[in-house]
Amino acid sequence: MKISQLFGIGIVAFSFFVNQVPAQKRPDVSEFPFWPGKGGVVGGQYVPGLTAALLLTDEQQDKLNEARQETIYDPALNEQTRRLKGDPNLPEAERDAIRKRAEDAREALKARVNSILMVEQKEFIAKAATERDAAAATVRERMQDKFAAAKGKGESALVQREYQEAVAAEFVRRLEAIMTPVQQAAMRRRAELELERKRQAEAAPKKGAK
Repeated sequence: MKISQLFGIGIVAFSFFVNQVPAQKRPDVSEFPFWPGKGGVVGGQYVPGLTAALLLTDEQQDKLNEARQETIYDPALNEQTRRLKGDPNLPEAERDAIRKRAEDAREALKARVNSILMVEQKEFIAKAATERDAAAATVRERMQDKFAAAKGKGESALVQREYQEAVAAEFVRRLEAIMTPVQQAAMRRRAELELERKRQAEAAPKKGAK
């Protein structure tokens, strides 16, 4: 089975459900912020299983988790960030200082990630980002008429969802052409696991539901 065959309707909701999975023995790095996004900001994987294609070693995963815990997940920084969001009376100077600490933490993490990943892994991330941008551009051009014809928030939301799902499918199709068989197998196995967890989360009774 090709990786692209795993991805059906509901892929857009994946980013929510992947965070609902049970804890693993080794900290999960599937949503580690490797992947470039808008404005140069890095974030989690574009589609389920993508991080597995990096073929990270156990040692790399441990180092990455340690780096994350000591930078953007630092408890003191997280407490300050909560104050920034929740305290409207916080002085502007203190707000600026917290924002600076958060930015410094992101830069520190970026530097540590750069030292942990191998050249081939960093090259794959760059190639994947290029293919993701190309997929988005292709789908955007193809759906111009639908975007123009959408009326109201309801129709616009439906078209946007269709766009996101189409971008994911186009990206996976392009991705298969730049991966080795080993990478494809690793991504396929991980995607199957993550999508199954998503399905289980969807089927589980919601809290408070009768």
